Amino acid sequence: MAKQTTTLGEFLNHQRLQKKVTFAELAKSCNMATPTIWKVIKDKARPKDLTLQALSESLGIPLQELFRMRDKTRYPSTKRRSRKAAEENYQNQPVGKEELIELIQNSKLSDHTIEAVYGLIQSIS
Repeated sequence: MAKQTTTLGEFLNHQRLQKKVTFAELAKSCNMATPTIWKVIKDKARPKDLTLQALSESLGIPLQELFRMRDKTRYPSTKRRSRKAAEENYQNQPVGKEELIELIQNSKLSDHTIEAVYGLIQSIS
């Protein structure tokens, strides 16, 4: 590796740029949608094994190298819980207003979302 990279996406983007390939061209050679390739290169989604295999073949990178880098890269959580499961989980765990405000302040929510939650807290208090 000529350039030190920290994530799979950065590495793939570096390889793509070295080969002077656009996102669309890479997507076409992988037989995938351009947004899928974009999400992988921007580390927005954890790529599946078949995606890595296609990228490996298209860019001429050993597949094991891509697996290793994927395992070291942190991706946004895609785990979603249903509303019912969340309600059941917290049903018997009351949280005070101060605790809730502290949780919100320490969260990674947008300012707009935090303001909306504060409004909700005030309306039910």
